[in-house]
Amino acid sequence: KVECDALTDQDWECLAKIISERCQFGRVYGIPRGGVKLQKALEKYITPSNPYRLVVDDVWTTGKSMMEAMEPGDIGFVVFARNRIIFDSNKYVRAIFTMDML
Repeated sequence: KVECDALTDQDWECLAKIISERCQFGRVYGIPRGGVKLQKALEKYITPSNPYRLVVDDVWTTGKSMMEAMEPGDIGFVVFARNRIIFDSNKYVRAIFTMDML
């Protein structure tokens, strides 16, 4: 299990900075519970004129919650991917950290 409740506010700020250096966005939405702290840390990196919405979560396990929340054209980002991220032609999700599949 990846225990993201152990992350501090400073950790979330650092993770937000990493994401902000990899994509630009005009809005950010955190998947309820897991992605809310990350959403709040990312809000200072919003570029209002940018048309893209960033959807974030802490951990990708099956991807169900991300795929349900994302709309075509959204950018998705997770901190940890426990499993391989499956791509949809209209939905793209990236991870900062991934666990290798053996």
